[in-house]
Amino acid sequence: MTATKPDQTAASHAAPVLGMGEPPPSRRAQNRTNVLLWAIFLLLLILVGGVIFILPRYISPFVPEAAPLAVATEPPASAEPAQPLVQRQQAQAILEPLLALQDELERGGVTRWAEAPFTSVLALARQGDAAYAAQDYAKAAAFYQDAYTQLQALSASQQSRYDAAMAQAAAAITAGDAASATAAYAEALLLHPDSAQALAGKARAEVLTQVQALLAAGHKLQEEQQLEAAQAQYQEAQALDATRPEVLAALEGIAQALRERDFAAAMSRGYAALRDERAADAIAAFQNARRIKDAPEVSAALQQAQAQASQAALSAQIQGAQEYESAEAWNDALAAWNEVLALDPNLVEAQQGRQRSQSRANLDAFLNGLIVEPLLLADDSLQAQTSQVLKDAERIANPGPLILEQIQQIRALLAQAAVPVQVQVQSDGLTQVSLPRVGELGSFTSHTLSLKPGAYTLLGVRPGYRDVRVEFVVGLDGTAPLLNIVCDEAI
Repeated sequence: MTATKPDQTAASHAAPVLGMGEPPPSRRAQNRTNVLLWAIFLLLLILVGGVIFILPRYISPFVPEAAPLAVATEPPASAEPAQPLVQRQQAQAILEPLLALQDELERGGVTRWAEAPFTSVLALARQGDAAYAAQDYAKAAAFYQDAYTQLQALSASQQSRYDAAMAQAAAAITAGDAASATAAYAEALLLHPDSAQALAGKARAEVLTQVQALLAAGHKLQEEQQLEAAQAQYQEAQALDATRPEVLAALEGIAQALRERDFAAAMSRGYAALRDERAADAIAAFQNARRIKDAPEVSAALQQAQAQASQAALSAQIQGAQEYESAEAWNDALAAWNEVLALDPNLVEAQQGRQRSQSRANLDAFLNGLIVEPLLLADDSLQAQTSQVLKDAERIANPGPLILEQIQQIRALLAQAAVPVQVQVQSDGLTQVSLPRVGELGSFTSHTLSLKPGAYTLLGVRPGYRDVRVEFVVGLDGTAPLLNIVCDEAI
């Protein structure tokens, strides 16, 4: 590919060669600068020559007006000498972008991915150089234009070639063809060496065979129900290629298989616990199953286990209440029956148990109260009430040893309460003594009273002296204190 420097004379100097592809980029840039300078210089020469040699032909000499002369004119100089200059400029105008595109493609490594077409274009450009050297600028421009058009097409094909290589590589990856995928990605990297997508794809292609082997091993282990071992194989494959669909599908599949296995195991444990009436264990197992998978059968199983647990709790409370009754711990039994009714308010057995325990707890409190404070039986009305209570208590079926002992103790206390006790009272013979519920005793120095067990108060009165009160108790054990009542404090 050639261009001509500005003429020193077209006949005496041959045009220098500007061959496409031979000089380095800096030399080509310098050549283009030199050409431009010489062209400017040539244009100035032409203008000066025109002023000196051509312009005078068109300027008429000065002639006095009185004798005007016809001015002879010559036809203008032929335009043919300027035509080569224009053609050379046209060739150079095409050459400049041609060289720039050549340089761009060379820097992009065109010889790696399109060496033959690029070499063919260079040959075509050299033909333009030859025509330029022969000063056939029109032919040179045609060659340059043809070469430039082909270079433009070659440049435009770079992206489409890259896209085609990437598509071919992706198809090979999908088909599991590691060799074809590696080759296609290598071709894509020739077109775009810095492509992150092609680099990543090439890395995937290089481990594709290993990934396929891991998947195959995992599938075999999964068929043998060695699920954890299969999952380990799939995870190793994922570490090599986390985006491969087969790897993602295998991981999801093994995760589902593990969930189903663990779910079935948890449900089995729950049903086994139900059969053994271990409701708490059954509930724990079914709740674990629900955490793995919330399925309708879990809710039904949980309801069954909770019902069993409620029934077990109810049975335990009933049994506890009955044991308290057997031990005649009636307050504890009453509390237990109340807990049973809190679980099932409509349970007739619990309603009857609560009523029975309440009645026996009241009886127990009444009898214990008399045993602790036997002097209460000194009251005639309470004695009658107690006698009736004892009759009712004796009619209790299966009364138990405690109530029988209480009945026996109360009967003994009633008998003691009916036996009078001799009480000795002393005075000064001046004090008037009286005993409520008994009557006036008068004045005396010594007096004996026959009194039933109970609490009493002696009253002493003497004119001019302060009254005296003496309280005393006659015990059911037949003992009584020696009493002395005297009014001896004058007022």
